[in-house]
Amino acid sequence: MCTIRIQGQVTKTLMVLIDDLQIRRIADKNQVNLYGWLPDQTALLSILNTLHDLHYAIISVSIYPEKEPESTNNDY
Repeated sequence: MCTIRIQGQVTKTLMVLIDDLQIRRIADKNQVNLYGWLPDQTALLSILNTLHDLHYAIISVSIYPEKEPESTNNDY
């Protein structure tokens, strides 16, 4: 899971190019959170490059690790 916070408005171009991520506006700050699952660092870099090319200021990037499978007592 990944969350990318950017400065700016949601545009049609942004919605088309970032179609695999969810978009949530932060109304009072002119900021947008993009969040969702990215398969690897290459996908993350591609999104960040796209945002840079569209002249969005990237405020933060947060990456949350996959949830570890719960351990069972059957481990030998």
